[in-house]
Amino acid sequence: MTKSRRGPMPKLPELKPLRSYDTPENKKFIELVKAGRVPEELQKKDAEGKPIPLTFGIEDARPMSYEELDRRIKQMKKMEADDEQARRAPSPSCAPTLFAGAGQTLSSGATPRAAGGASASGGPGADPALLQLIDAGPAPCADESKPSTAIQLRLSSGARAKVTLNLDHTVADVWRAVADLMGHAAFRAASNHALSAGFPPKQLTDPAATLQAADLKNASVTHRCQ
Repeated sequence: MTKSRRGPMPKLPELKPLRSYDTPENKKFIELVKAGRVPEELQKKDAEGKPIPLTFGIEDARPMSYEELDRRIKQMKKMEADDEQARRAPSPSCAPTLFAGAGQTLSSGATPRAAGGASASGGPGADPALLQLIDAGPAPCADESKPSTAIQLRLSSGARAKVTLNLDHTVADVWRAVADLMGHAAFRAASNHALSAGFPPKQLTDPAATLQAADLKNASVTHRCQ
């Protein structure tokens, strides 16, 4: 396993102002979305004036409020800038593929808390035990001579990444990949970190479990934090 530096993070979204459910135009917008149709304000046309095919997805971010999401995005942008100089040297064979396209995630009504994910003191910042786990090794890199799998990571910012790992990598290595992609400064500043996978989502609480044992082959893993 060799050290690698993550590439630049995808551009974080700018939240639009909150819109009322009660106005006629917004009611029409919601009705079209529920019917699986593209609202007129989102429809784009090509040079000939023909509609450009468009698909979109909806994610239920509850119980996170609009204000919490806005605060987190602003924090991520600040931490991303602060973390710029701390990135590691890139390795083409190990670098995860980041993209900011829309996607769909199903989650329970409440965000589970990973064991040791919150600060032990109850204050801001990641739990020291989790940080010790992250600092115990570099971001994981797949060995091409061993069985491997692609893990789809959904970060708390909404960004997604595809990471190739060996089946004998552990959940701890997934944590290190998340911290590397998120940026270590931002990861340390956030609290209540949690990883979940499967449907219904199941919390990943055993950092020593291999991807094979944790049934994470070709899995989608969601990261949450505050």
